Amino acid sequence: MRSPTSAALLLVQGCHATLLLRDGRCIAGVVRAPMKRGVKLLAADGMVEIVSFDQIASFEIVDGICTAAAPASASSGHDLPPPQSVKRGSKRDNGDMRIPLILDIETADPDDILTLLFAACHPLVDLKLVTVTPGSADQVKVIKWILAELGVVGVRLGAREWPTNKDKKNCISMRFYAKILFVAGHTSASFDKTALDDDEVLPAGVAIATVSAAVAGGCTLFTGGPPTNLGSALEVGAVLDCWVAQGGFCGVGVVPPAVPTLAKFEGKVRCQTWNFGGAHQAVREALDSDCIGRRVFVGKNVCHKCVYTDVLHTALCLAVDKTADPKHSGALEWARALMTAYHSNGKGPKKLHDPLALATMINVHVCTVREVSVDQVKGAWGSVLCVGSCTWAATDYNEDLFMQTLLDCDPSLVAEAHAATSTTRCSARGEFGAVDWAVPTTQAAAMAGAAPAPEHCPERNT
Repeated sequence: MRSPTSAALLLVQGCHATLLLRDGRCIAGVVRAPMKRGVKLLAADGMVEIVSFDQIASFEIVDGICTAAAPASASSGHDLPPPQSVKRGSKRDNGDMRIPLILDIETADPDDILTLLFAACHPLVDLKLVTVTPGSADQVKVIKWILAELGVVGVRLGAREWPTNKDKKNCISMRFYAKILFVAGHTSASFDKTALDDDEVLPAGVAIATVSAAVAGGCTLFTGGPPTNLGSALEVGAVLDCWVAQGGFCGVGVVPPAVPTLAKFEGKVRCQTWNFGGAHQAVREALDSDCIGRRVFVGKNVCHKCVYTDVLHTALCLAVDKTADPKHSGALEWARALMTAYHSNGKGPKKLHDPLALATMINVHVCTVREVSVDQVKGAWGSVLCVGSCTWAATDYNEDLFMQTLLDCDPSLVAEAHAATSTTRCSARGEFGAVDWAVPTTQAAAMAGAAPAPEHCPERNT
């Protein structure tokens, strides 16, 4: 039997568990909805039991769905991994092993589009809804077109305060995106034919609440920008299994001294962040809400380390050829071609803020996380260790596991990418400018035709 200190972490939706309560009762059943201070359990007699964590003396995972064992330091609770809605090999009520996902993104940075490409066809993701902020028609049209090009159907669309911001300008630079999106056989002609009807789009808050309510236990919400739409969703009664955010900051007191820290963050406890700073009230409401089962944050102390490396490029090229599912392979090929075009302007490697957070959503072990309480002082965000907060923040990440998870590939493919990178180097006749990218020899010729240099696209200070 497990210690009750790990109950909030390991009793995830869909797992079969036996709970021994402090009053001597024993309840066995399926976890239906983890909550901030307890859990809903569908017992064998068909009754739904609501049990607070304080009532649990010990518990046991019956069918092995929860694979994350409590470490020796479980009594502190700081380094236990948070659960997620669905792990590889687990099932929802309908037998689906995928994570029901709501993707909330901006479109100002190419890593937003990359995140959509990786999520839309990932074998472990069931994409239910994509919402955008600020929420212009141009943004929604791009999302709709990408999903259609990938052959992904049934995904609903939402936009912030739709249709108020429908005609808002400067939400997306199509002049820039035209040079990196219309690649790998995806043409401007097909984009121009994409029509968008007003009734296809819901106000983002309503859309999030509606879609999550239709999934037993709620969806996982991923936010790659300021979580304004999350705030709107909570106002209309949204209930979420998990919120994964690219945002926030962990510094001194949370990040272990042995973890390498970027020079710009050395000695800092708090730091201003674009995403949380852009919707501070919504963040506070989400942190205090009992309608979110758990929260996982990948802040700038970690995501600023993650860049599009030559090894990742090589692994992406290899994955395109080795991925059996044509939709997934097509999405990976589009991502590869997009990054080829992006780097053709001679800029350095692209930071991958949102893709790292997405990979952590799929597999929490991509990042090392600690249970924290998030605070804000004079506009700067930080974290302090706090057991029982149901909020976990990343302190570091595993680069190889990031690539394996993002591409849904075996470790052997990443190892092959490392080997190829160390032996085969090719700049594809200047395609990546000053960056000497590694590519498989068989891919070099196909990459030789450089795309036009895209105009500068500033990265967000997340």
